[in-house]
Amino acid sequence: RPPRSTQGVSSAASDVYKRQIEWRAFIVDVPLFESFEHKINSAHTALVVVDMQNDYLANGGFFDEIGHSLEEMQTMTPRVGDLIDLALSFWVSIVWTRNSYDPVFMGSSQKERTSRRGEDKVPAQSGTWGQEFYKIQPESGDIIIEKHRFDAFEGTNLDVILKSNGIHTLLMTGVTTECCVQSTARRGFFLGYYIVLVEDCVSTYEPSFQEYTKRLIVDYFGVVSNAEEIQSAWTTPVSKG
Repeated sequence: RPPRSTQGVSSAASDVYKRQIEWRAFIVDVPLFESFEHKINSAHTALVVVDMQNDYLANGGFFDEIGHSLEEMQTMTPRVGDLIDLALSFWVSIVWTRNSYDPVFMGSSQKERTSRRGEDKVPAQSGTWGQEFYKIQPESGDIIIEKHRFDAFEGTNLDVILKSNGIHTLLMTGVTTECCVQSTARRGFFLGYYIVLVEDCVSTYEPSFQEYTKRLIVDYFGVVSNAEEIQSAWTTPVSKG
Protein backbone atom coordinates (compact mmCIF):
# COMPACT_ATOMS: atom_id res chain seq x y z
CA ARG A 1 0.00 0.00 0.00
CA PRO A 2 1.43 3.44 -0.90
CA PRO A 3 2.41 5.67 2.01
CA ARG A 4 -0.28 8.05 3.19
CA SER A 5 0.42 11.74 2.60
CA THR A 6 0.77 13.85 5.74
CA GLN A 7 0.41 17.18 3.96
CA GLY A 8 -3.32 17.45 4.62
CA VAL A 9 -2.91 16.25 8.20
CA SER A 10 -0.26 18.88 8.92
CA SER A 11 -2.44 21.61 7.44
CA ALA A 12 -5.45 20.48 9.46
CA ALA A 13 -3.37 20.31 12.64
CA SER A 14 -2.13 23.83 12.03
CA ASP A 15 -5.70 25.09 11.63
CA VAL A 16 -6.73 23.37 14.86
CA TYR A 17 -3.77 24.93 16.69
CA LYS A 18 -4.73 28.40 15.42
CA ARG A 19 -8.32 27.92 16.58
CA GLN A 20 -7.12 26.78 20.00
CA ILE A 21 -5.02 29.95 20.36
CA GLU A 22 -8.00 32.10 19.33
CA TRP A 23 -10.27 30.21 21.74
CA ARG A 24 -7.90 30.64 24.69
CA ALA A 25 -7.66 34.37 23.96
CA PHE A 26 -11.46 34.63 23.92
CA ILE A 27 -11.85 32.75 27.21
CA VAL A 28 -9.27 34.96 28.94
CA ASP A 29 -11.18 38.07 27.81
CA VAL A 30 -14.47 36.95 29.42
CA PRO A 31 -14.75 38.48 32.91
CA LEU A 32 -15.46 36.27 35.91
CA PHE A 33 -18.84 37.23 37.37
CA GLU A 34 -19.48 35.38 40.61
CA SER A 35 -22.46 37.32 41.95
CA PHE A 36 -25.89 37.28 40.35
CA GLU A 37 -25.92 41.09 40.20
CA HIS A 38 -22.67 41.11 38.23
CA LYS A 39 -23.86 38.36 35.90
CA ILE A 40 -26.97 40.26 34.85
CA ASN A 41 -25.52 43.76 34.75
CA SER A 42 -27.54 45.47 32.04
CA ALA A 43 -24.38 46.70 30.30
CA HIS A 44 -23.46 43.19 29.16
CA THR A 45 -26.77 41.29 29.24
CA ALA A 46 -29.17 40.33 26.45
CA LEU A 47 -32.74 39.11 26.87
CA VAL A 48 -33.35 36.21 24.48
CA VAL A 49 -37.00 35.60 23.52
CA VAL A 50 -37.22 32.15 21.96
CA ASP A 51 -39.84 31.19 19.35
CA MET A 52 -42.91 32.99 20.69
CA GLN A 53 -44.85 32.10 17.54
CA ASN A 54 -48.45 31.27 16.71
CA ASP A 55 -47.76 27.66 15.80
CA TYR A 56 -46.54 27.00 19.33
CA LEU A 57 -48.81 29.23 21.43
CA ALA A 58 -51.99 30.19 19.59
CA ASN A 59 -55.28 28.35 19.47
CA GLY A 60 -55.45 26.76 16.03
CA GLY A 61 -51.67 26.57 15.71
CA PHE A 62 -49.55 23.47 15.17
CA PHE A 63 -49.18 22.55 18.85
CA ASP A 64 -52.91 22.98 19.38
CA GLU A 65 -53.70 20.79 16.38
CA ILE A 66 -51.53 17.91 17.60
CA GLY A 67 -53.04 18.03 21.08
CA HIS A 68 -50.45 19.83 23.19
CA SER A 69 -51.69 21.83 26.16
CA LEU A 70 -51.28 25.57 25.59
CA GLU A 71 -52.55 26.94 28.91
CA GLU A 72 -49.23 27.32 30.70
CA MET A 73 -47.51 28.83 27.67
CA GLN A 74 -50.31 31.30 27.03
CA THR A 75 -50.40 32.30 30.70
CA MET A 76 -46.64 32.89 30.63
CA THR A 77 -46.76 35.21 27.61
CA PRO A 78 -47.70 38.48 29.38
CA ARG A 79 -44.86 37.94 31.86
CA VAL A 80 -42.40 37.82 28.96
CA GLY A 81 -43.87 41.07 27.68
CA ASP A 82 -43.46 42.70 31.09
CA LEU A 83 -39.84 41.52 31.32
CA ILE A 84 -39.13 42.92 27.86
CA ASP A 85 -40.51 46.30 28.93
CA LEU A 86 -38.36 46.19 32.07
CA ALA A 87 -35.26 45.22 30.08
CA LEU A 88 -35.80 48.05 27.61
CA SER A 89 -35.90 50.57 30.47
CA PHE A 90 -32.36 49.45 31.33
CA TRP A 91 -31.16 49.51 27.70
CA VAL A 92 -30.80 45.72 27.65
CA SER A 93 -30.55 44.23 24.15
CA ILE A 94 -33.60 42.18 23.11
CA VAL A 95 -32.97 39.19 20.84
CA TRP A 96 -35.95 37.41 19.27
CA THR A 97 -35.55 34.02 17.66
CA ARG A 98 -38.03 32.83 15.05
CA ASN A 99 -38.24 29.31 13.68
CA SER A 100 -38.41 28.82 9.94
CA TYR A 101 -38.88 25.14 9.25
CA ASP A 102 -39.39 25.22 5.50
CA PRO A 103 -38.59 21.79 4.00
CA VAL A 104 -35.73 23.34 2.00
CA PHE A 105 -33.96 24.13 5.29
CA MET A 106 -34.59 20.76 6.94
CA GLY A 107 -31.91 18.10 7.11
CA SER A 108 -32.57 14.40 6.65
CA SER A 109 -32.59 13.78 10.40
CA GLN A 110 -35.26 16.47 10.88
CA LYS A 111 -37.38 15.03 8.10
CA GLU A 112 -37.01 11.53 9.58
CA ARG A 113 -38.13 12.81 12.98
CA THR A 114 -41.25 14.37 11.47
CA SER A 115 -42.07 11.14 9.64
CA ARG A 116 -41.37 8.93 12.67
CA ARG A 117 -43.71 11.00 14.82
CA GLY A 118 -46.48 10.69 12.25
CA GLU A 119 -46.74 14.44 11.70
CA ASP A 120 -48.13 15.36 8.29
CA LYS A 121 -47.19 19.04 8.46
CA VAL A 122 -44.22 21.12 9.53
CA PRO A 123 -44.71 24.12 11.86
CA ALA A 124 -43.53 27.69 11.42
CA GLN A 125 -43.03 27.80 7.67
CA SER A 126 -42.01 31.09 6.10
CA GLY A 127 -44.82 33.48 5.25
CA THR A 128 -47.49 31.62 7.21
CA TRP A 129 -49.65 32.80 10.10
CA GLY A 130 -48.07 30.05 12.21
CA GLN A 131 -44.62 31.59 11.87
CA GLU A 132 -45.75 35.02 13.03
CA PHE A 133 -45.06 36.17 16.59
CA TYR A 134 -47.75 35.50 19.18
CA LYS A 135 -49.25 38.45 21.13
CA ILE A 136 -45.95 40.26 21.79
CA GLN A 137 -43.95 41.76 18.95
CA PRO A 138 -40.38 42.98 18.35
CA GLU A 139 -39.82 46.71 18.31
CA SER A 140 -37.53 48.83 16.20
CA GLY A 141 -33.94 48.15 17.23
CA ASP A 142 -34.60 44.63 18.49
CA ILE A 143 -32.53 41.82 16.98
CA ILE A 144 -34.41 39.07 15.11
CA ILE A 145 -32.66 35.77 14.43
CA GLU A 146 -34.23 33.52 11.80
CA LYS A 147 -33.27 29.95 12.66
CA HIS A 148 -33.76 26.50 11.19
CA ARG A 149 -32.67 24.35 14.12
CA PHE A 150 -33.56 24.08 17.81
CA ASP A 151 -30.28 25.85 18.67
CA ALA A 152 -30.45 29.55 17.74
CA PHE A 153 -26.67 29.72 17.28
CA GLU A 154 -26.57 26.96 14.66
CA GLY A 155 -26.27 28.37 11.16
CA THR A 156 -26.91 31.96 12.27
CA ASN A 157 -24.84 35.04 13.11
CA LEU A 158 -26.16 35.24 16.68
CA ASP A 159 -22.76 34.66 18.31
CA VAL A 160 -21.14 37.39 16.19
CA ILE A 161 -23.93 39.86 17.01
CA LEU A 162 -23.72 39.19 20.75
CA LYS A 163 -19.94 39.41 20.92
CA SER A 164 -19.83 42.57 18.82
CA ASN A 165 -22.23 44.16 21.33
CA GLY A 166 -20.15 43.13 24.34
CA ILE A 167 -22.72 40.64 25.62
CA HIS A 168 -21.62 38.15 28.28
CA THR A 169 -24.94 37.03 29.80
CA LEU A 170 -28.12 35.62 28.27
CA LEU A 171 -31.48 35.80 30.01
CA MET A 172 -33.41 32.91 28.47
CA THR A 173 -37.16 33.22 27.93
CA GLY A 174 -39.74 31.74 25.57
CA VAL A 175 -40.76 28.26 24.40
CA THR A 176 -40.34 25.44 24.68
CA THR A 177 -38.27 25.14 27.82
CA GLU A 178 -36.85 21.68 27.14
CA CYS A 179 -36.28 22.07 23.41
CA CYS A 180 -35.30 25.34 21.72
CA VAL A 181 -34.75 27.28 24.95
CA GLN A 182 -32.52 24.60 26.42
CA SER A 183 -30.71 23.92 23.13
CA THR A 184 -29.83 27.59 22.77
CA ALA A 185 -28.85 27.89 26.44
CA ARG A 186 -26.51 24.90 26.21
CA ARG A 187 -24.80 26.21 23.09
CA GLY A 188 -24.52 29.64 24.65
CA PHE A 189 -22.78 28.15 27.68
CA PHE A 190 -20.36 26.26 25.43
CA LEU A 191 -19.57 29.54 23.66
CA GLY A 192 -18.69 31.23 26.95
CA TYR A 193 -21.91 33.06 27.87
CA TYR A 194 -23.39 33.14 31.34
CA ILE A 195 -26.84 31.54 31.23
CA VAL A 196 -29.83 32.63 33.31
CA LEU A 197 -33.05 30.67 32.81
CA VAL A 198 -35.97 32.92 33.79
CA GLU A 199 -38.28 30.24 35.15
CA ASP A 200 -41.53 32.23 35.10
CA CYS A 201 -40.84 33.44 31.54
CA VAL A 202 -40.20 30.05 29.93
CA SER A 203 -42.83 27.39 29.41
CA THR A 204 -43.79 24.16 27.70
CA TYR A 205 -46.77 21.86 27.25
CA GLU A 206 -45.53 19.22 29.74
CA PRO A 207 -44.80 20.27 33.37
CA SER A 208 -42.26 17.50 33.93
CA PHE A 209 -40.17 18.84 31.03
CA GLN A 210 -40.07 22.24 32.74
CA GLU A 211 -38.81 20.87 36.05
CA TYR A 212 -36.25 18.54 34.47
CA THR A 213 -34.79 21.35 32.35
CA LYS A 214 -34.48 23.66 35.35
CA ARG A 215 -32.51 20.97 37.16
CA LEU A 216 -30.20 20.45 34.18
CA ILE A 217 -29.51 24.19 33.89
CA VAL A 218 -28.60 24.48 37.57
CA ASP A 219 -26.43 21.36 37.54
CA TYR A 220 -24.54 22.06 34.32
CA PHE A 221 -25.18 25.27 32.40
CA GLY A 222 -26.12 28.27 34.52
CA VAL A 223 -28.58 29.55 37.09
CA VAL A 224 -32.36 29.64 37.38
CA SER A 225 -33.97 32.91 38.42
CA ASN A 226 -37.27 34.74 37.96
CA ALA A 227 -38.48 38.13 36.80
CA GLU A 228 -38.82 39.51 40.33
CA GLU A 229 -35.21 38.69 41.22
CA ILE A 230 -34.03 40.27 37.98
CA GLN A 231 -36.01 43.41 38.67
CA SER A 232 -34.51 43.62 42.15
CA ALA A 233 -30.99 43.28 40.75
CA TRP A 234 -31.61 46.03 38.20
CA THR A 235 -32.11 48.66 40.85
CA THR A 236 -32.07 51.92 38.93
CA PRO A 237 -32.74 52.57 35.25
CA VAL A 238 -29.82 54.24 33.52
CA SER A 239 -29.64 56.70 30.67
CA LYS A 240 -27.87 55.53 27.54
CA GLY A 241 -24.75 57.40 26.55
